[in-house]
Amino acid sequence: MTKFSASCFLALKGIFMDKARTTLHCMRGPAPTPSCLCKLQKLSLILEASKLDAFEYVSAKDTLTVYDNCLNVLTQVEDFLQNIDYDSSIDAQYRDKVKQFFLGDVAQPLYSEGTRVSDGKHITCFVQGMLLPDEDNNAYVILGTIKDITTFTEKAQQLEKKTQLDSLTGLYNHAHGMELINNELHNKNPFDTCAFAIVDIDFFKQINDTYGHLFGDHVLLELSTIFKEVLPSDTIISRFGGDEFILYFPSITRIDLIQKLNRLMQHIRDVEMLNQTDTLSCSIGICFLPENTTGFTFDQLMENADWALYQAKFNGRDTYLFCDDLNRYQHLRNKDVHASNRLDARYFQNDPIATAFEIFETSLSVEDAMNLLLKVIGMRFHLDRISIINMNLADCTATKACFWAKNASPFCLQDSFSFDKELFRKVFRLRDESGLIEISAEALDIEHNTFFEAAKKANAKSLLLAPMFWQGQMTGLVIFSVCNKARHWSRQTKQQLNELTKIITAHHAKSMDLNACHRGALSENKADSLTGLIPFSQFREQMEQMIVSGQAKNHAVIYTDFDRFNLINQKSGFAFGDKLLQIFTSFVSDALSNKKNILFSRI
Repeated sequence: MTKFSASCFLALKGIFMDKARTTLHCMRGPAPTPSCLCKLQKLSLILEASKLDAFEYVSAKDTLTVYDNCLNVLTQVEDFLQNIDYDSSIDAQYRDKVKQFFLGDVAQPLYSEGTRVSDGKHITCFVQGMLLPDEDNNAYVILGTIKDITTFTEKAQQLEKKTQLDSLTGLYNHAHGMELINNELHNKNPFDTCAFAIVDIDFFKQINDTYGHLFGDHVLLELSTIFKEVLPSDTIISRFGGDEFILYFPSITRIDLIQKLNRLMQHIRDVEMLNQTDTLSCSIGICFLPENTTGFTFDQLMENADWALYQAKFNGRDTYLFCDDLNRYQHLRNKDVHASNRLDARYFQNDPIATAFEIFETSLSVEDAMNLLLKVIGMRFHLDRISIINMNLADCTATKACFWAKNASPFCLQDSFSFDKELFRKVFRLRDESGLIEISAEALDIEHNTFFEAAKKANAKSLLLAPMFWQGQMTGLVIFSVCNKARHWSRQTKQQLNELTKIITAHHAKSMDLNACHRGALSENKADSLTGLIPFSQFREQMEQMIVSGQAKNHAVIYTDFDRFNLINQKSGFAFGDKLLQIFTSFVSDALSNKKNILFSRI
């Protein structure tokens, strides 16, 4: 089928607009004149070349007439709109669109994808028309064209599908797989579990180097078939690149996941190689999201699973390992943030308050924003150190929360320390009109206090202390430090640092509240990285809940222990011992796959 462009429709529409009245007269009136016949012949050639059928809808009679390219009547439908809800040739889901079009809303073309012809085949039609007034002012006529674009639509769908698939394996490519997984995570029910896994073929480069890339491609094709046959049908499988694959399991339990992965690894080991002495194996890194765990993105799960994959390779390959901490991605991201030294120039040109708001709005997390903002403040105001200290005035304890230093200047305070209440009151009275406390090097020599001694040890010559107030209570201090020489703090500098402290305080307090809940939830979700089973502390807690709630009826507790397991590690190595534990876990998981209310943990 030739490609049908919008310009063809515009040209055809122009012909209709110029000759609409003449065409209507020719179709309804007496025999056409030679002049009119010539125009109809031209129109017929255009319709034939474009493979279009013309139609006329008369609202006064509710009649739809379809013509061929010679304007001979192909079919005529009486009471078209009146009976459209009962017309089986148009699928129900498209009838409202068809109604709207023939009721006079012809500004937009009509795509009808659910029209069935006499042989029952579904076709896609492209319908364009123009609205003309009829002799009765309350009525109208729609003249237009109908084109069967089924073949074109099918080709477009096939082309779109090709852009979503890996050309070699037929699995989803990385970009489309990531899109699908992100959509799944966005729409995930909080009470559903899911798992994200990275599968890496062990020593695949040696296969290509030894047997050639054609055999390597054959192995990848074989693996794609195994993935489709072994894994559940709702698993999202994508080729990440080279010999790495990404698997996303929606709504799967730990036990089912362990069972499926062990089956997958065994099928991969069974792949026939050209040399019978060679075997194929894979390493798998897994991130499992338990119930009531949401808000994770593809990138976060990817970083967690990638960490576990690295550990699996380090442990000897041909194994799987679970990410033991859902916060792993955050730890890795923090390293990247600290490693980056490039800052946008506008951070030093715009108003510092506006810059602070921009940083918090555009950063991926509060922690990222806080680290970046402290760095910008330090460089912009020519500071040597900035420290954020959480303080509990009730028990006179303080903890280090966040820290930035120029040229890796050390932080001499301990992670937590105590302070003297009377000394703190004395220092707090030194607040000036800006609300800040200025401490000189001379004061550091006079006062004997853990904090001041640490500041002096870090060669601080001038300090500016900004109290942090949140919801009517003092929650900590932001300490701006200058080393090597004394510093005169101008009134404008103090005002700006005070405003920045308020912004820091608000985001820090909200982050503390959020992280307290998040840490509590994530600490319960830490898994045994080797087996993927729940930790024993969670096993005990859930078991006690079952007993207290009365659900633990007709239940049994089974405790197993391998005899002289240390000898296995000594003789065969720890990697073999780890695989034995995984095999045992898989064996028990298979036996429990159809059971409910089962708790399974490795002590």
